[in-house]
Amino acid sequence: MRVLIVVFSTFIFLILMSSSCSSQVIFNVNKQHHDKNNFKTNVTASMLNWFKMMSKEGLYPEIDPDEIESIQQKADLAKLNLDSQIPGATWISRS
Repeated sequence: MRVLIVVFSTFIFLILMSSSCSSQVIFNVNKQHHDKNNFKTNVTASMLNWFKMMSKEGLYPEIDPDEIESIQQKADLAKLNLDSQIPGATWISRS
C-alpha cells in the first residue's frame, strides 16, 4: 500500500511539474530588462565580496539595547487566551 501511495504521489508530482512549465514564453528583446538572449541583471556582488564584508563588519550587526527595547513588546496573554469567535493570528518568531 505504501509503495502504491509513493508511486501515485510521484506520478501526480510529475504531472503537476510538467504542466506548470510553459514553452510558450514571450521573450521580447525590445524590453529594457532583456538582453539579446536572456534577462539583464544588476547583481554584481559575489560570495567573495560577501566574505570580505563579513570579515570587516563581523557576523552579527551591533544593535543598541535601547533600540531593542523600543521595538520589543510584551504579549497580551489575556487577549491571546480569549475564547473568541473572531479569527486572529499571532506571530511568535524571529526576523
